[in-house]
Amino acid sequence: MFRLRDFYLRIKEPRVQRIAFLLLYALLAVIGIGGFVSPPAIIEAALGWLTPFWAGFSLLGGAVGAVTVLPGWWWAERIAAAAGVFGSLIYGSVIVAVHFHSDAAITTHLGYACIPIVLLAYRLWETRRYDYEPRG
Repeated sequence: MFRLRDFYLRIKEPRVQRIAFLLLYALLAVIGIGGFVSPPAIIEAALGWLTPFWAGFSLLGGAVGAVTVLPGWWWAERIAAAAGVFGSLIYGSVIVAVHFHSDAAITTHLGYACIPIVLLAYRLWETRRYDYEPRG
């Protein structure tokens, strides 16, 4: 019988950090899918031709990161984190452009776009030296 505790114990340390990044990557993948399926109207109206780029980078980063974070394949996770950063940077740039073309308030939107940039930049820094996690 499958038990959640057994699955949790099979995850390499630091487990909580890996699970947090797994959730971040999964959320990034969902954001990418949402960008393709139903992009935000204000973003689509302003610079809609950029939507496939930020959505694609988000989906790629999220999908690859979700698969590679638990086993500790840092070489692939660096690619995922970089793709997530690029997707968020493009989205943030579009938000800034929307601000200059309308009276839309950007502080909250831009702030939420910057959260994955900071977290994924930290992950890039943390995994910079090795191709695979040395603790594993």
